[in-house]
Amino acid sequence: ESGMSDSYELRAYVYQARGIRSGDESGMSDAYCRVSFQHRSLQTRVISETVMPTWDETLVFDNLHLCEDPRQMLKNPPEVVVEIFDKDTIVGMNRKFFES
Repeated sequence: ESGMSDSYELRAYVYQARGIRSGDESGMSDAYCRVSFQHRSLQTRVISETVMPTWDETLVFDNLHLCEDPRQMLKNPPEVVVEIFDKDTIVGMNRKFFES
């Protein structure tokens, strides 16, 4: 053992959402996606006026330190949460459409 802990990277590729509910009076949404892992969250850019946003983005969680044995993590992997929101112009009024 060198005494150094291993550092990992998680890449979450966010391509597209289909058939999300309209969030605005216009019948469209200003959609973005948030991915959460451990105590960190990253989000895509907002795509305005759509019900089928295509982000085509990779969100990179770097410098992750995992405490469990990697073999044990294969049996019980850590949770990755994916949520899709409608961004409203009123602060604090974002609506959640989807969570996985």
